Amino acid sequence: QGAVRAGDTVARLGGDEFVVVLDGVHTVDEIADIAGQRLAPRVREPHAVAGAELHVSCSIGIAVWPDDAKDIEALMRHADAAMYATKADGRDGVRFFTPELNDRAQRRLQVESALRHALERHELRLHYQPRVDADGRRMMGVEALLRCESAALGPMAPGSFVPVAEETGLIVPIGAWVIDEACRQWAAWAAAGVDVPQIS
Repeated sequence: QGAVRAGDTVARLGGDEFVVVLDGVHTVDEIADIAGQRLAPRVREPHAVAGAELHVSCSIGIAVWPDDAKDIEALMRHADAAMYATKADGRDGVRFFTPELNDRAQRRLQVESALRHALERHELRLHYQPRVDADGRRMMGVEALLRCESAALGPMAPGSFVPVAEETGLIVPIGAWVIDEACRQWAAWAAAGVDVPQIS
């Protein structure tokens, strides 16, 4: 609150998400100055909590009324899309909304929805890549590689769905499935007399 103007509004949405409503700004430069030169540096200041010094980063997404949206729900969605783009770019930055970000946000929602159904629909797969020693004569183990064959979106590259799984917490049940499936396969290999020293 101390980093914004007297007529502006600061509200906590929940968790670690906050909304700042800037009233009566006239240029994007003014908005960028408040966000990047006043808000973000204030958040980055060290915070003393229970005798420890904590350092916090700040990812800011900005949407402007009426250019980016005509109603509050769309404005919030667009600011959220810009914030997620900031996080995807390495966090601790400021990003304005663009229509391309809306497309990325829609895709992210589609991927999240597909992941929520992937476990129950048996759409996750593990592919195993052998690891051999330098002369290629002895198998050191195998590497388990996660793949998702979504009925809704088709095959998804790990780079497109793993970050979404991590952001949404879906990585926990997916990780549990990976461990169970890898152990099941390891036991099947052992029963068939195939010696796999290690799975990573």
